[in-house]
Amino acid sequence: MTEEKKSVGWTGIVILLVLVSGLGFFVKEQFFSDSPFFPMVLDYKMSIDGEQQKANEITATSTGARTMTVSLFFVGPDLSEFEREDRSIPFEADPLLASSRALEELLRGPGEFGLYPLCGKDVTLRTLFVRKGTAYVDLSRSVADGSWRSAISEYVFLKAVCRTLSNMMPDINWIVFMVNGRQMSTMNREDGHLDIGNPFPADFRG
Repeated sequence: MTEEKKSVGWTGIVILLVLVSGLGFFVKEQFFSDSPFFPMVLDYKMSIDGEQQKANEITATSTGARTMTVSLFFVGPDLSEFEREDRSIPFEADPLLASSRALEELLRGPGEFGLYPLCGKDVTLRTLFVRKGTAYVDLSRSVADGSWRSAISEYVFLKAVCRTLSNMMPDINWIVFMVNGRQMSTMNREDGHLDIGNPFPADFRG
């Protein structure tokens, strides 16, 4: 009888330890996963030309400083196909701020060998805002003063911006290009090639 009681007692202790261990794991997952020191991954994906691409990825370093990976789009020497370059930037919780940072990185040019810059280094983003599903991309005056060599260079620039921005903000429907706070008819005030006076579809394919 004594041995039977001991057996039942040990069984109860084992069951209690298992329950406590499981509860501890549950609490850790529920509460510590929200800590800035806990690695995070945002697996939001969207379709680009029929392929699933990762829009952005959020990670945490050992020091707790979070970064996010954004996808930028550049072209190679033949100017015919876009290639994605993933770049790490400081984490932004606001999608609009994150999109602005992505466009700033796009205008800085590619970091990978074999990809071509889209514009001159003096071209910058003045501001980015969204109204009723339309994103307004306000570029510095230098984008209009610059010398656009051909319609192809303008086309590549506009498409790269649309592609990068729609990848960051999939809910937008249209993109309006502005120069120094104003809408213009072309990229170059003297000899532009493409009409930018009207909104571009966010999934602009040309």
